[in-house]
Amino acid sequence: MSTSTHPLVTNQAQIITRQMVRVYQLCLDRVKVRRSAVLFEGSPRTGKSCCAEFITSRMTGQLPDVWVMLHVARFREPGSRPSILREICISENIKPTALGVDYLQHLLAYIEGHVTGQSAPHCVLIVDEVQYWKSSDFYVLKNLNNYLQRQGITLTLIGFAQSEIYNQLSGLRVLEHYEIIARFFSEII
Repeated sequence: MSTSTHPLVTNQAQIITRQMVRVYQLCLDRVKVRRSAVLFEGSPRTGKSCCAEFITSRMTGQLPDVWVMLHVARFREPGSRPSILREICISENIKPTALGVDYLQHLLAYIEGHVTGQSAPHCVLIVDEVQYWKSSDFYVLKNLNNYLQRQGITLTLIGFAQSEIYNQLSGLRVLEHYEIIARFFSEII
C-alpha cells in the first residue's frame, strides 16, 4: 500500500483516544437519564470536532432507538442571524423546497418521523462550535424542546464549545435568563 492511499493519510481512519471514550461515556450517561444538555469546553485544535463526530457515529450504532443529529454551528457577522432551525434542517439535508415553510414544524415532523413507535422516543442533538449560538438561539431550541415534550419526545443537547461559551453564560446571567441557564448551561465540562 502506498503512503498516499494509507487510511490515516486519506482521513479514512480515526484514532480513538481515551478522552474520546471518556466523553462518550459521559454523553451516554446523560442520554440514558434524559438530561436536557451537557456542554464540553476545550481550547481550539484539541479534537472537539473529531469527538463530536465520534459520539455521533457511536450513538447512532449503539442506540438504534435514539435519533441522533449532528450540526456544526456557524459564525455569523452581527446582524446576520438565520434561524438555527433552518441551519439544522440544512445539516440534516431536509431543507424544505417550498417558500414560507415553518422550520419548527418541519423539524418537529422530521424528528417525530424517526422516533415514532419507540417505547421511549428520544432525540440527541450534537452541536459542534455551540459557542457561536446566541441567547436567542437557545430560546429557539427551548421552543423545539417544549414542542417535542408535548409529543412525548425528549431532547438532549450535547454541545462542544471553545471558552467563549463562558462569555455566553455570563451574558445570560446578566440578562437573568435563568431558565436557559438551567436547561442548557447547568453542566459545562
